[in-house]
This record gives sequence, structure tokens and C-alpha cells, in this order.
Amino acid sequence: MIKATKVSSYRQVKEGAGQGKRFYIFNVTGTKEELQDYINSPQFKAYPLHAEDGTPQFRTMYLPLQDTVPMYKKRDGNYTLDESELEDDLVRMSDDRVKGTALEVMFAEKIAGKIGIAKRISVPQQVQESVEAELEDDDIDNM
Repeated sequence: MIKATKVSSYRQVKEGAGQGKRFYIFNVTGTKEELQDYINSPQFKAYPLHAEDGTPQFRTMYLPLQDTVPMYKKRDGNYTLDESELEDDLVRMSDDRVKGTALEVMFAEKIAGKIGIAKRISVPQQVQESVEAELEDDDIDNM
């Protein structure tokens, strides 16, 4: 699977539409075939970018919550970052049926684990028991 890993960022100083905006640079990794397809994409051909070691790179103004994310090929032949799995979790966590419940804590823990900002959010035993009761009523994956 083709992936992008954040390696740096910079603020554009030259004049133009992007002046003063922050850009993020990602190293692109994948199979030999995936990398060749990425290098042959219209976007990369128009704006080629390589690391010092020759690794192809991806530049964007979009900063995902995770430092390493999958990429996908769009209909126009260009690539973009894919955070759909994490975005699904964020939408579920913001659902009114989840807010203020133990399920919200579980989603926060799941998301924190995915983005690597916490080893584990401690959940008090009383809350843990209420989570089990709520799970009997609502299946997290079917929200």
C-alpha cells in the first residue's frame, strides 16, 4: 500500500496564492509499481519533489492527524492523503447519541491510540461497566 510519512514543513515566502501559508512535506513509500505510478501522476510531473536520497515526496497544505497515512489515487490520476478511517471515528464520536456517554471516552481512546498521542486513557471502573451496558444497546461499528 502506498503511504505518506510527514518529514517537514515550511511557510511559503515567495509571492503568489500560497504566500504565507504552511506546506507539509511527506516521503512517499510503497511497492516499486506504486511508486512508479505516483511518479507518473500529472501532479508529480508538474511539481516533482524528491528527498536528498531520491525518495519521491508529496507536498500539501493539509496536515492529517497521523504522521503516516495511506494515499489513494483520485479519478484525475493524482494522489492525495487518505484519512477516511480516522474521519469515520471522529464522526461517530461527535454523534449526539455518543456525546456525554462512556462511548465517547472509548472513541477518544481509540482515536488517541491511532494518532499516537496517548498510550492509554484511563477509564474508571464504574465507567467501564456502563460502557459494557451501552454496548449491548448500540454497536459502535453500526453507528
